[in-house]
Amino acid sequence: MDISYEIDADKRLLIATWGGRHDPLFVQNYVNTLMADKSLVPGLNYLSDQRNLKTTPTSVSIETGVVFLEMLMNKLGPFKYGIVSVKPNTYDLDLMRSLMPHLTGVQVQEFTDMDQALDWLAEEV
Repeated sequence: MDISYEIDADKRLLIATWGGRHDPLFVQNYVNTLMADKSLVPGLNYLSDQRNLKTTPTSVSIETGVVFLEMLMNKLGPFKYGIVSVKPNTYDLDLMRSLMPHLTGVQVQEFTDMDQALDWLAEEV
């Protein structure tokens, strides 16, 4: 599994790029590294580019993702979370949103087009 991220302060954007097959330990290390990054500041939105991820999310990985979103919200404050995947409805957004009632500051949307995701993330709330 490969995960990299960059922070574009000018665009107020944290971009994570995922590839390969899902590996929970690798994801845990990514989360720990990201949470320790001093560049992770309030006001950023989050783009998760998962077009090169070879596995689809399970309900367990979605539940784990919601815990990660809560950690991010504690660091960033309210934010938008855009997911870019290869095909429509890769994520069960209904399940994700049902697990997020306490995360009222996080808006989540899935896209298959990177430019559409970036446009949505750039829109003011």
